Amino acid sequence: MSISEDLLDGMALAAAVADDRDGADAAPGLAPGLAHSFVERAAALSALDPEDRHAEVRRLASRLRRIDPSAELPVRARALLASSLPRTLARKWAAQAPPVRRGFRTDPALKATLRKLAGPMDPAAHVKEVDAAPTADPRLRPWADKIARGEDVERVLGALALGAAGNPVGDAVSRPWRQIGAELNFVWESPWQE
Repeated sequence: MSISEDLLDGMALAAAVADDRDGADAAPGLAPGLAHSFVERAAALSALDPEDRHAEVRRLASRLRRIDPSAELPVRARALLASSLPRTLARKWAAQAPPVRRGFRTDPALKATLRKLAGPMDPAAHVKEVDAAPTADPRLRPWADKIARGEDVERVLGALALGAAGNPVGDAVSRPWRQIGAELNFVWESPWQE
């Protein structure tokens, strides 16, 4: 089984944040194959000198939820995300929004949802998903039929297939389907099943 580098990077980042730099605390709760790969990745991060480790943690954190500057969001949503952007773009997004009411605090769940909506999108997602439909694992067909609900079943099937193949970047419509495909693939391919 191949384990996604993104998954290992995310786990290593979480371990670093939890002060489990070598992954020793988390590894016992993981399947053996995943634990081995995770410990290797965490150890590689831990072995870096402090300055390089800090730079690598920053790089990993920046990849968690990139915000697409061209994301089509309402101006208030853009203003809420402005603090997560480079300064010049943040000022532009914040200036476009009306002032917020006094004492307003952004709920973290709202901000997380907005970050998902503002993630990078692929303008050719629909075409790629329809093209990927024939390559889909047959086990995805029942899921596509259930999820489609009035949508193009072949597009949903292709989005599930691309997500399962490790390509999460779709568009606002298909990104959730790609995430479901990735999660289904992880469950089906996990070493704990063996």
